[in-house]
Amino acid sequence: MGQLPMNYNDDLFEGSLNCSNDAGAIPDALASWYCVIAIVDVEDSARFMNIPNLVVMSDLLPPPASITAYIDGNPNMGKSIYLSYLADKGREQSIVNILQVLYGRRKFIKRNDILLYTDYEPDIEFHILDTLAEFFCTTFGIVINPYKSKSVSHIRKINTDFIIANVLFSNGRINKYEYAMIMPAECTPSYESMSILLSDINYQPGSLHDAAVTSMKYLEQLREEVRSNYRCKSPIIIANEKINADLELDINEDIFDKKQ
Repeated sequence: MGQLPMNYNDDLFEGSLNCSNDAGAIPDALASWYCVIAIVDVEDSARFMNIPNLVVMSDLLPPPASITAYIDGNPNMGKSIYLSYLADKGREQSIVNILQVLYGRRKFIKRNDILLYTDYEPDIEFHILDTLAEFFCTTFGIVINPYKSKSVSHIRKINTDFIIANVLFSNGRINKYEYAMIMPAECTPSYESMSILLSDINYQPGSLHDAAVTSMKYLEQLREEVRSNYRCKSPIIIANEKINADLELDINEDIFDKKQ
């Protein structure tokens, strides 16, 4: 694993997100160590099959209702429907896969830069790349740049760090230490992330407030562990290990007594 983002000013992502509707950009991107994501209709996906480092994500195309609104002369409604569709749980795994590649810090992730390709013309058809760019920027602070243009690729904000941390952690793409370092210290974890953290320390909260306080305390201790280069172990983990050891001893003694 690569260096964790230790401070708020550190780069969160190792890769960048780029876009093009020029098919000629695909071989160039692959030769330049990009991953390519083809956002094309299922009927057209066959021509992109069996190409190393290229995947098809047809589920990121706009839904029929969005396109219908656009054709009927209501582009704002069409865009709104598309943005809501991208934020829906049904698209989460595709979005999470993109975020994980951009985040990197794994030996199995060989390429961190991504090219989003779609064959729709932006001037005469639905503005897919523009809407995708708005979604990624608003939701995650990720700037999608035209392919080969050098520009800022990510703008860190508290609210977008919160979303990124919880989406990656709740989907098992980052560990608890990475989550603690990305998660804004003043924010309460999402319910899904909170559940994972409390399960890690075998804690049954008495209330939602108790769960939030314990989770945030645990995260702060994990941050101290990371900053100490893992020399200072979390007191909650130490206490939990002692409880588990005592419980195991009691169980073993009980088994031994029954054999007498």
